[in-house]
Amino acid sequence: MRTLVLLRGLPGVGKSTWIKEQGLEPYTLSADQIRLLTQPPQLSVNGKPEITSKHDHKVWSLLFDLLTARMERGDFTVIDATHVTSKSISQYKSLATTYRYRVYVVDFTQVPLETALLQNRSREPHKVVRESVLYQMNERLKTEKVPSWVTVLQPEEYPQVMTYQPRSFDQYEAIHVFGDIHGCHTALTTYLQGDIKENELYIFAGDLLDRGIENKEVLEWMLAHRECRNVIVIEGNHDQHLYRFAHGEKVRSNMFNRHTAPEIEAADFDLKEVRKFVRTFHQLTYFTYHGKTFLVTHGGLAHMPEELLHVSTQQLIHGVGEYSDDIDHLFVQNTAGLDVIQIHGHRNLYRLPIQASERSYNLEGQVEFGGQLRVLKITADGIETHEIDNPVYRASEKKPSGALQPDISLDDFLAHLDQHEYVQELKLPHHISSFNFTKKAFSERQWDDVNVKARGLFVNMVSKQIVSRSYNKFFNIDERPETKMHHLVNHLQFPVTVYDKANGYLGTVGYNEMENELVFTSKSYTSHVKQNPHASWVEELFYATFDDVQVDYIKSYVRDNNVSLVFEVILPEKDP
Repeated sequence: MRTLVLLRGLPGVGKSTWIKEQGLEPYTLSADQIRLLTQPPQLSVNGKPEITSKHDHKVWSLLFDLLTARMERGDFTVIDATHVTSKSISQYKSLATTYRYRVYVVDFTQVPLETALLQNRSREPHKVVRESVLYQMNERLKTEKVPSWVTVLQPEEYPQVMTYQPRSFDQYEAIHVFGDIHGCHTALTTYLQGDIKENELYIFAGDLLDRGIENKEVLEWMLAHRECRNVIVIEGNHDQHLYRFAHGEKVRSNMFNRHTAPEIEAADFDLKEVRKFVRTFHQLTYFTYHGKTFLVTHGGLAHMPEELLHVSTQQLIHGVGEYSDDIDHLFVQNTAGLDVIQIHGHRNLYRLPIQASERSYNLEGQVEFGGQLRVLKITADGIETHEIDNPVYRASEKKPSGALQPDISLDDFLAHLDQHEYVQELKLPHHISSFNFTKKAFSERQWDDVNVKARGLFVNMVSKQIVSRSYNKFFNIDERPETKMHHLVNHLQFPVTVYDKANGYLGTVGYNEMENELVFTSKSYTSHVKQNPHASWVEELFYATFDDVQVDYIKSYVRDNNVSLVFEVILPEKDP
């Protein structure tokens, strides 16, 4: 989570040892370690190796680059350095403000100078700091104060203060937890049936706007209630778009820029008020209520971590693992024996019910597509599940049709192939040319309605006849945006046929009218080209498989129906 911990104290007071004892090494950026990455130990005038500070400008520049990358993700981070001066601590303030971090200083200045000197002498030779430096630092510590915007902790206070504990919400008569709203104001107000009640708590699990068509109304409602103590808004991935928009930053979302932003701009909201609102976003809500413990995040977790503080904000927002992971059942499996109930939104690829598993509630109901707004109402008597139909939504946008029309002539299609950067032609015997996509199409992932058809395509360039072809280039799950699992769930047409593909290679059998003969092809070649044997093997296996009557039937069938036959060729002795 968005927490930065700075250590402060002389070399040798035990800061690095304390980090190991607290199990914080994986979360720590160490100035000394970066110095060693920049340059190995150097010999001093007394002949002993030491860590040099000659490159500290580069060291601190690199440390801040790494820290910035971490803070962009909301990673919990510890900085192991001396931080003697107030200026050395204040250098983090700008980043902390930008990325909404809480900053703590763990103060080791109570360790006596004599202890630091003694422990410094017992360190590894290259880590020993000159004692004159320790004396100088100690004098600075007497006059330098920690800035007031930082919370100071003693080492012994850290375990208690920096452990994320659940809050008790027993004072409320009911708790309402809302799933993704996505700009669907009608569904929200249908559930509320009026304004909120002061003695009840309202938790929003994120994704307030975007995709829906009532973004203005939802934002108006949120701004009107942003100061209510009984309203908690958890940050979702779409809420990050609103945060950036309100702060004048670039938003990398076509949907937000094309639809949501114009709605907000047309409503002429006071962006200062919007900024105040988005700065109230929570990263999660962890609470107890009448003996039960609840964890609410936007994206969902697969287990209950030992310390929630160490979980990256981006993981809380986007969820642990892939979008396609069944996070609800994984949570129950991985938290066996723990009495914790998970509530989340964001993802529901498998269209699970609200109570997706024994102790995990999924509040993603595709409300923005005409589905339901999912809400939990928690009382002392138990948990009620609600699904509110949304009648106000945007019809799905259809992508424009491809460049090629279904009834395009062969001459026009060949012209497209000839002009295409990612299609190659190979001239073969008997006036046949084969067309295929280039290797560059793979490396640059350049696919369109033309070059997906240029796959095992054989054309007689004199008679202008397609003599043989296989099928269009197809793509694996997650290989293309249109084959991502979350896209397929919404667009796959049922029934779906599943094929078991044998482990061989592709061969086709077509018909060349000019020669009045069958054409055997594979890997961009015909069987007339002897330097590539795969097509010849297709021909050999074909005649070994079918008798003369069957061959005559196949020849007349492919000729009269203007089709090709597509085979999986299995020849382990020749094509292992």
